[in-house]
Amino acid sequence: IYLNLKSYPMYKNPRGLCLIVNIYQIEGMPPRRWSDRDAEALRQLFEQLLFNVQIFTDFTHDLNSEVNTLILFIYSSSI
Repeated sequence: IYLNLKSYPMYKNPRGLCLIVNIYQIEGMPPRRWSDRDAEALRQLFEQLLFNVQIFTDFTHDLNSEVNTLILFIYSSSI
């Protein structure tokens, strides 16, 4: 819909949907202990910009098909 625009239209309220995927554990690396704080800071920022925010936390870095399907469903129904 917005492919030919140089910027995202910011006149609607809410502006749109912001999806945040918080990955806590990456295979072969120590857990990202503060990833929840990063996700919360992003949530606050995008809510101040009047976006509806949805956070998905993936504690194992194994996004199963159910989570992927839900993310795609929420995203596709917001466009």
